[in-house]
Amino acid sequence: MDKPAPEFDELIDIESARGALDELFMLARHYRDSTKFLELMRFVATFRRYSAFNAVLVHIQMPGARFVLPAKRWREEFRRMPVRDAQPLVMLQPMSPIMFGFDVSQTEGDDLPRGFEDPFRLDGLLDRGVFDRTVENARRDGVDVQLKPLGSTLGGYVRNVESPDHAIGIGYVSRPTRAASIDGREIRVIAKIVLNSTLSDATNYATLTHELAHLYCGHVYPPDPRWCPARSGLDKNTKEFEAESVSFLVCQRANLATPAAEYLHGYLGANAQVPPISLAVIFKAAQRIETMGKKKKMPIRPFESEEA
Repeated sequence: MDKPAPEFDELIDIESARGALDELFMLARHYRDSTKFLELMRFVATFRRYSAFNAVLVHIQMPGARFVLPAKRWREEFRRMPVRDAQPLVMLQPMSPIMFGFDVSQTEGDDLPRGFEDPFRLDGLLDRGVFDRTVENARRDGVDVQLKPLGSTLGGYVRNVESPDHAIGIGYVSRPTRAASIDGREIRVIAKIVLNSTLSDATNYATLTHELAHLYCGHVYPPDPRWCPARSGLDKNTKEFEAESVSFLVCQRANLATPAAEYLHGYLGANAQVPPISLAVIFKAAQRIETMGKKKKMPIRPFESEEA
C-alpha cells in the first residue's frame, strides 16, 4: 500500500467543467458552510490516488468513500468485485469522457491487505525530486525561483521582477521585460520567487506552492491567460484563503503537513462561512502545481501579451 499512487488521470483537462464546481458552490451553497468546506478539503487532501478534481466528484457522490478503483482493478489487484447493486462513482479520465469506480465499501471478495484501513497516512517525507521538478517547471512558466540565505523566520517571497522591493506572501506582478533562456528558447520572466536556502526542501516546497498558487489563481498579473483569468481585484482575505487552500491540498497530497492546515482550521473555526472563493480555480491550480512536481519537463508556455 506504500507504492506511489498511479497518475493515470493527472492530465485531465478540467477547463470544460470549470463552471460546474462554481455553480455548485455559489448556487447550492453547499460548501460555503465552513464545516462542509473543511470536510471537502480533508477528503480531497487524503484521496491521493486520483486528481484533486476527481476526488471532488467522488466526495459529491459519496462523502464517506475511502478507497476507489474501477471494477477491473479491484478484480486484478485485490481479487474483489462490486457487490450486487453497488453504487458506481462517475469520474473523468484522459482520452475518454468518464470512467466508473467503486468504493471499497461497495466490494466483496478476498480479505484486504494489512494496513489497508489507513492507506493515505502522512509520513512527512517529500518524495525525491518533487521540489526540484517543481522549481524547474516553474521556470519553464516564466517564474524565476531562487534560493538565498534568509532570516530564520522568513520562508520566502514573490515579487515583481521590475521592482527592487518585495512583499511577503503576495507580489504585484506587472508587465515583464526580462527574458530567460530555457532549452534554447527565450521566454519572458513574469515573477521572481525567493526561497530560504537554509530551510529543507519540504519546508520550501510548502512556501513555493503558496506563492505559485497566487500566480495560478490569477491574483497577480496573469503569466498566461490560459491558466486563469485575471482576478487581482479580489480582496486580500480571499486571495490568501485561496492560496492557502491550494497549498494545503498540494502539500497534504504530497505527504507533507503544512502551516496552511493551521490557517484553514483557524479561519474556518472562527467564521461560519468561507470567503467568496472559486472552487474551480483552486482545484485547477492545485492540479497544475501537483503535476509540476511529477513531470520532469512540462511544455514551455511563454507569456503571451494581451495584444497577442
